[in-house]
Amino acid sequence: MGPQGVAGPIGPAGPAGTGTGASYNARRIATLSWGVNTTARFTVGANPVGVAFDGANMWVSNYSDNTVSKLDVATGAVAGVYQVGAAPIGLAYDGANIWVANSDAGNVTKLSAATGIILGAYPAAAYPTGIAFDGANMWVADGAGSTVSKLSADTGQLIGSYQVGDAPNGIAFDGSSVWVANQSSGSVTKLDAATGNATGTYMVGSMPSAIAFDGANVWVANYGDGTVSKLDAAAGTEIGTYPAGGSPYSIVFDGSYIWVTGIVDDTVSKIDAASGALIGTYPVGSYPYSLAFDGANVWVANFLGDSVSKL
Repeated sequence: MGPQGVAGPIGPAGPAGTGTGASYNARRIATLSWGVNTTARFTVGANPVGVAFDGANMWVSNYSDNTVSKLDVATGAVAGVYQVGAAPIGLAYDGANIWVANSDAGNVTKLSAATGIILGAYPAAAYPTGIAFDGANMWVADGAGSTVSKLSADTGQLIGSYQVGDAPNGIAFDGSSVWVANQSSGSVTKLDAATGNATGTYMVGSMPSAIAFDGANVWVANYGDGTVSKLDAAAGTEIGTYPAGGSPYSIVFDGSYIWVTGIVDDTVSKIDAASGALIGTYPVGSYPYSLAFDGANVWVANFLGDSVSKL
């Protein structure tokens, strides 16, 4: 089993300190391309959980090692391994730095993406899991509660804590709003990124664990019922619900397709973002936990395989 109450998604990133909203291209936000390739598998640390791309390297959080690994995306070679807090889970890139949600430490670590040097560690939540960047601030889900925290990406200072549903995990930014998957509530909450005010709560499938933005719509991986939900990002209305393999846990958009991990059958499913049709299902490592897109390939953290797969 993986760490309890953990979300798969990795939040978006962009140039630090430039503000939210208008300065971002929707496609850039949706593909998490803020600032590349053959199928392969690479060994990392013990129980990899999170993955995030920094424009040149793939970062992996190793839950049982209390480390993050930095891999060259072209070769898979390990460029560095860095100690962080206890039981790291979610990762996000802010255009210059990597942020790590340390679930057992109750904090987030900020590392230079260039050097791996730790720039700070900041209190964030009782049990930080999912993390995302909105262009100026970091958003951190408290998987043991019902809040998300907003921290300045420049200083790490806590700006506010906002109520969402129970056991929030996955977080995604759509250019103006932050979306949160509430695993125990069967819902997603939409927050205004500027104020933190909730602008909507929408019911989805059972045990929603991860969330992704495709430039117009929000996709939710429903771990408890083997589906993904597609919501209109502007209105929150449901466009469709589609089958997605065994216990979908993480989700990412590659510019055309939605990719979803199936943690009980060791696969990743590829879904057409326009129609919701299943394009294919592909074997990966044991207990595929989370996903990231590097501009050309999808990377998968295999929790029980101590590896990442590159598709």
